[in-house]
Amino acid sequence: MVVNAAHRSSRRPAAVGSLNSSSRFKLWKEQHVPLLYDWLSSRPLVWPSAAVQWGASIEDSRRDRAPNNHTFSNHAVYLAERTGNATTDPNTLLQFEIRVVHEYTNKPSDVARPWAEEAVVTDQSDANSSRDFALRKRIIHPGEVNRIRLISRDVVVTHTDSPHLFVWDFRKQPDRKAREVSHNIPDMTLMGHSSNAEYAIDVANAPGDDGDKWVLSGGKDCAVLLWRMQDYQSSGQFLNPFVRMAGSHGIKNPVGHTGHIEDVSFCGKQRNTVSSVGRDAALLLWDVRAPQSPTAFVNKAHRGDINCCDFGGICEYFIGTGGEDKVVRIWDTRKLKSTNDEPQPVRMLRGHTNEITNIMWNRNVSNVCASGGDDGQVLVWKIEDTQLQRQAESQHYDASPELIFRHIGHGIADAKISDLEWLPCSSDPWCIASLSETFGSGGSTLQVWRISDIVYRPKEEVAADLRQFARGRVI
Repeated sequence: MVVNAAHRSSRRPAAVGSLNSSSRFKLWKEQHVPLLYDWLSSRPLVWPSAAVQWGASIEDSRRDRAPNNHTFSNHAVYLAERTGNATTDPNTLLQFEIRVVHEYTNKPSDVARPWAEEAVVTDQSDANSSRDFALRKRIIHPGEVNRIRLISRDVVVTHTDSPHLFVWDFRKQPDRKAREVSHNIPDMTLMGHSSNAEYAIDVANAPGDDGDKWVLSGGKDCAVLLWRMQDYQSSGQFLNPFVRMAGSHGIKNPVGHTGHIEDVSFCGKQRNTVSSVGRDAALLLWDVRAPQSPTAFVNKAHRGDINCCDFGGICEYFIGTGGEDKVVRIWDTRKLKSTNDEPQPVRMLRGHTNEITNIMWNRNVSNVCASGGDDGQVLVWKIEDTQLQRQAESQHYDASPELIFRHIGHGIADAKISDLEWLPCSSDPWCIASLSETFGSGGSTLQVWRISDIVYRPKEEVAADLRQFARGRVI
């Protein structure tokens, strides 16, 4: 049947390229989100925040049903507030309980319904906010919180603008009210850095999985330090490092990094192997059993500062890095350099338009990673094979073929991604939390979202489902 052109609707979708940034964002939210997302929750926050960390699942065995008949589960989330005035509005470390709607339970029209427009005052949440986004405990933190990492259920470690790391047990810490200003006393202080250690931090189970936890940190002193949490029992409130991987700070003949360390990461399977990256544009590998010098290194691994690194992926030897040059690089630690000693990444992933500040592999979908940057975007990448760089990848792309999703929910005009983390839940592998700071106007935005399975499922399966749907059959 041929439809006469005169009977067709004269209304057409607005051309995205012809719109300003505000109109493009509105178009994306109203028309693209219902198609591309399974669920999206957005929550503005009054104060800037640099860190988000998932905590434990609170209702693992209970399947509750929300008022709108959407099944959900509750999870702990840790955030921080950077107030700038510790005298009247102290910096805080916050524990929330949030609802995560289960996959495949949303109608397209409801996908973005939990989108809150008004910024949350965390101690004055309204009834609706308290159901979906409930503040459980407030700690007054000594200094701004730059990073939060989970050690065990209800126990976290924080990085601040200090040489020390602070460990907090939320089960023991007193809940502080908004009017209070004196800071909480940490349950443990990790000592050892000689200069500020602001961002580089990771936590992992000790080799052998004997129940011990290891904390890894890097700082401005160019040193990588490791603490064993089991040593806390005999050391009291202050804990010195178990291992110090040599830095170049104050050393005549430099060993290791020559610039501030920006990130560190444990190897997932070989946890005696760790990596570090920094402002010297170097990627270093260390063995904690032989910490005197790195076991491998790549100088000029990026063009400019390297801001982030994370071991993971389909191969236990893979590590992803991101930096000032706007490129995500995937490395195979068995062959970091070519025969002529040049850096040799397995992949170079292009798609960001500003420097990259965060990268994290999906622990439940091994060939997927996410990156966030100062362009206000979170990009999701899918690495299909373990082969070395394909010939086609020597060409320059505006966006690499591994890019499967671009999240612009934070608004790319004035937002910068400050942190991101996949939900550590095997039953919900595509859920992710991302946090941005809104520069100029202040404040932050926390978004928890899950992309639709039409994005990552095999094209043949999606096409078959769409054909069934077009015939009026129930999928």
